[in-house]
Amino acid sequence: MGNNALVRDKVVAEENAVIGSYMEMKNTVMMQGATTHTGFIGDSVIGSNSKIGAEICTTNVRLDRQTILPK
Repeated sequence: MGNNALVRDKVVAEENAVIGSYMEMKNTVMMQGATTHTGFIGDSVIGSNSKIGAEICTTNVRLDRQTILPK
């Protein structure tokens, strides 16, 4: 895990996954070998051996701004 990384509730980082410096994560699964740089990732699944670049921001807001309902 990098300097100043903030890992919130329900984050799973599998073997050889790297959470980069200044990265904030919540409710996320990082599969084996995935790496990140800086930014925010929430409510996501990052696939095996994925490389996430700098200054990324994910969200769980619908484009039409309707309520997200659990299934």
